[in-house]
Amino acid sequence: MKTRICLIFFLFISLFYFSFNMHIFPITLYIEDIRLERFSNDFGINLAEPIIVLEAISLEEFTELTQLPYSYYSGALIVKRNNYYVVTLPFKILHKNNIFYDTLIHEFMHYHLEKYFHFSEEEQERIISKFVKGEFS
Repeated sequence: MKTRICLIFFLFISLFYFSFNMHIFPITLYIEDIRLERFSNDFGINLAEPIIVLEAISLEEFTELTQLPYSYYSGALIVKRNNYYVVTLPFKILHKNNIFYDTLIHEFMHYHLEKYFHFSEEEQERIISKFVKGEFS
């Protein structure tokens, strides 16, 4: 139910203010990757849980949506009142820099670690770094 309300909210906002593209992992944005599978197995995560991904249409829009400088971030997990969603730079930029999959996988892992566990940001980065680099436990 929360996901539906969040989807409606984002659609409404996007029509009037932003131009981002909205994707939903794994429904409209499917990524199959051994690193996600290992993460899912190690942490008991359900990868079928929908995650909203907002693809900014420009570097400036990324900054507006996240309040983060795009020069340092290629994606961001945003948490507002227990609603979690991912914002990314335009996919074409992620593909051009060969970081599309790594960025999305990184943010999906943040989503689950933030939502279901009590790791600090530093601990999350250490855990995610190992999985993204393929250093499985």
